Amino acid sequence: MHDKSPVGPTWQAPRRYPRFPLQTKVELRVENQILMATTDNVSAGGLLVECDPVLPRGTEIQLRFSLPNGFYVETPARVAHAKSGYGMGLEMLGLTREAREEISELARRIIGYTRRGARLPRQFNVMMQKSAQKGDVEGEMAQTILISRHGGLLVTRARFKADEAIYLWSPAHKKGSFATIVFRNIRGIDGLAEIGFRFNGDENFWGVDFPEEILS
Repeated sequence: MHDKSPVGPTWQAPRRYPRFPLQTKVELRVENQILMATTDNVSAGGLLVECDPVLPRGTEIQLRFSLPNGFYVETPARVAHAKSGYGMGLEMLGLTREAREEISELARRIIGYTRRGARLPRQFNVMMQKSAQKGDVEGEMAQTILISRHGGLLVTRARFKADEAIYLWSPAHKKGSFATIVFRNIRGIDGLAEIGFRFNGDENFWGVDFPEEILS
């Protein structure tokens, strides 16, 4: 017997699988059509994406995307809700246990990090170096997951340690800044690590308008 339960209530149970902010590219396969979308937030139950065109509620799709730690997710899904001109809520169906655990663990760490202040999900490529002096060891590439006025969270294969001083260079912003690593967790595939860092100065390195932080 097939499950005839509506798709709405499943998506509208947000406390079962906590959502976390994440921007990453997603491939949506609908019959013979391939659409590209960008996530706004993700959970182990589903994700909110921005996509053009928006698909009708109930549409079944094949979903493919990668987590920041390199873990690849591929699963059937369906459109749980859609809003023209904004985006779609997608419910993931048949997600493997390993994928669910990877997403849930990433959610736990990112949610804990975002509670420390105003963070935004943004993906920027940055270069990490030990200093800004010419002739130093070449830098290592990294990609941000979250950014804040005071620092950020990124993934990289660089082997910098907690409390180590670094110099970050952003090709997109054509500027650099000194920072300090506050933590490093090896959680990814092929040596990928998550690194949290804070800037040593007070300038707005990212050039982004951040929401006002709520002081507890």
